[in-house]
Amino acid sequence: MMNAITNFRDHGTLWKGGLAQESIIDVHNIQPIFVIQQHQGMMSFYSFKLVVDGVLKTWTLKERPDQVDSIVMTPVLEQPLSYIDFEGVMPHCYGGGLVSIWDTGIYTCPSAAKEDEEFPIPLQLAHGYATLTLFGKRMKGTYILERLSAASTAYPLWKLRKSKETTKGVTPLLENAPMAKVPPQSA
Repeated sequence: MMNAITNFRDHGTLWKGGLAQESIIDVHNIQPIFVIQQHQGMMSFYSFKLVVDGVLKTWTLKERPDQVDSIVMTPVLEQPLSYIDFEGVMPHCYGGGLVSIWDTGIYTCPSAAKEDEEFPIPLQLAHGYATLTLFGKRMKGTYILERLSAASTAYPLWKLRKSKETTKGVTPLLENAPMAKVPPQSA
């Protein structure tokens, strides 16, 4: 058990005391990546994560996101970028169970105002309404992420729903670019 805790903590060396710490990564050169992890344990759920401002904005989902047109999500604490590719056994003190990557890819945030501009995701999330075009292996297309409860509540509920807009023929600019990796930490 102690080994699993150490391995999990070592994977996220930028994580301390439950709060995301300042990253040593140049946040201006990180692609807009999303990842959906499947957690199988006492409680099975999925987590939806977006790279935003050098951290992973994270929400939990109770259902597989491709099986419904809309799904309610609960935000959780931001996580360090080093967790983006975590797969393995999570120790009981962190929720326990097996974690695997269910889907991953890049996303864009098209602006509603002009098709050739992107409206920054941090601003969209601050306003409680974000338009995301996902280019994953399983999740493809335009999705709306909207806050359902007041931002002042501790953990406001959000909804992820498939947009009626089609993205047929849309190719992301970063399609063949490599995934961002966290540099190894020196001892």
